Amino acid sequence: MGIFNFLLFMCYLAQALTQNNPPPQPVPALEKEFPYHVAIQEYRAGSGTYVQHGSGVILDDRHVLTATIVDGGAAPSTRYRIVAGTNNLSNLDGEGVQIRNLSNAVWHPDRCYQNSETINNNLEVLTLAQPLIFSEFVQPAVLPEAWHVPTGLGTITGWISGSPDLHKLPMPILSYDECFTFFGHHKTRPGRICSAFLKKEDGSSYETDYGLDRGHPVTCHDAPSGTDYVCGIYSFSTGKVETDWNSFSGYPIVSTNVAYHLDWIRAEVTKP
Repeated sequence: MGIFNFLLFMCYLAQALTQNNPPPQPVPALEKEFPYHVAIQEYRAGSGTYVQHGSGVILDDRHVLTATIVDGGAAPSTRYRIVAGTNNLSNLDGEGVQIRNLSNAVWHPDRCYQNSETINNNLEVLTLAQPLIFSEFVQPAVLPEAWHVPTGLGTITGWISGSPDLHKLPMPILSYDECFTFFGHHKTRPGRICSAFLKKEDGSSYETDYGLDRGHPVTCHDAPSGTDYVCGIYSFSTGKVETDWNSFSGYPIVSTNVAYHLDWIRAEVTKP
């Protein structure tokens, strides 16, 4: 995200919150604004077409990071695919578009249900059957420093149900204590990032219905270098594991903090 667009987002957010208006809604992302964001699609034999399954971010030319939304193990190469280099999934013949099948999908080894409502270590690395070719449309994501805890404003990106266009939404990153207010100790952990718009009167969260897809990234902007980086991968919200992103129901979005899993991510992408 360019500095000009980021400043526009900040002005929009400040105006909405100071006027106690409902929070901003997702808007279409600009072309090439998030060149590391990819669509993950699943083949449906009944219709003979690929349908949107989730989102992920490019790690290198052969690997994508997402949540555990693809079956673990050696994924059939034609069941899932990723689409890179475009914001518009209705036009896959556009300049910059690259489509790749998968050869493998590996869940985080410590991924588990903490209870019936939340998932721990909700990350997955996908291996592509053919390498990507980097261009102005397709680039790897910048990752955080190890153990970094983001602050300030994050930007959520994803595809909205019913729209072929990639959308973006600026959203404040909550502190540990603010997240604890909603979820308590058993759902609030250092390895998670909470995001939400809070009402000033009582500290509660706005009830919103964004309809974004699974595994989408949170991009943060607080690095001393000024470089945007992917700080989180969506895990759950509404106090339960989401399967369709129907509604946040007043709860923050909870993402897995990428900074806490860099060793595992790097080990996966360097495997022969």
